[in-house]
Amino acid sequence: MGWSASDPIRRGWISEVQANVDELKGKERELQEAYVVLQASHEAHKSAQLQLIHVEKLESVGLLAAGVAHEVKNPLTTLLTGVQYLREFAPPEDDEGKQLLEDMWLAVKRADSVIKGLLDYSRARELFLKEENVNELVERTLQFVKHECDKRRIKVTRDFGQELPRVTMDGYKVQQVLVNLFTNATHAMSEGGSLTVRTTCRSVQPQAESPAGAHVGRDTDEMPSEVVVEVQDTGPGIPEESLTKIFDPFFTTKPTGQGTGLGLAVSRQIMEMHGGTLDIQNNESGVRARLVFRPVARGG
Repeated sequence: MGWSASDPIRRGWISEVQANVDELKGKERELQEAYVVLQASHEAHKSAQLQLIHVEKLESVGLLAAGVAHEVKNPLTTLLTGVQYLREFAPPEDDEGKQLLEDMWLAVKRADSVIKGLLDYSRARELFLKEENVNELVERTLQFVKHECDKRRIKVTRDFGQELPRVTMDGYKVQQVLVNLFTNATHAMSEGGSLTVRTTCRSVQPQAESPAGAHVGRDTDEMPSEVVVEVQDTGPGIPEESLTKIFDPFFTTKPTGQGTGLGLAVSRQIMEMHGGTLDIQNNESGVRARLVFRPVARGG
């Protein structure tokens, strides 16, 4: 005798099977969701591990660079002095000798520049902090690249925010960062172009005190502000495959002999010492570099 669809026993059996199937499907969904979470956690762990390895490599580079730089700097200075002396007293008629000495002098000067860059990158330096007017600091720094801009037919546009709060910083070191950014921008526009420097201010939540103790803003009950300096060029931009490497020591997109590959690494280090950030990205009209000086909550 067969079972009918209305048989209570069969209905109960079917319901039990369906419940088991639904439970298994639910478990399968839970496993899939857990797998996605586990995979994301694995990728995050892998990324953090790679970043840690990268930081350790940079620290090793810094220690090696400091040792090499200290050993090489003194003899290099002697060579530079000697070559300079020979250039001054070379026989006027010896064109080949004068050219050779000129090449030697340029080579030693370049080596000296690399050594100075290594020292800047490798050793922690004390910040000499004082309040600075950012617009005035940017204007003074632009004078350092005026000749280069004129020579390359680069138009400089200033878009300075008004009544910016003064920023506590090491003005000399921040100028070093700005000079590096301005120089990179002018080199990217060998056939002319436009260099725009913009300063702005925006209100933000205060952050914990930075190692340098730098701050932006005044002692008032107002919301503290961060000051932003943007440097925009109209050059060809940075190759996408190079964007993740531009802050690595010794990496450069410039032709051989035209860059040490240390300028941006040192610049980011200086901004981090101030508790700020340096960000560089391509956009529709070239490269945009952004310096952010963040506020620091003051205790007491």
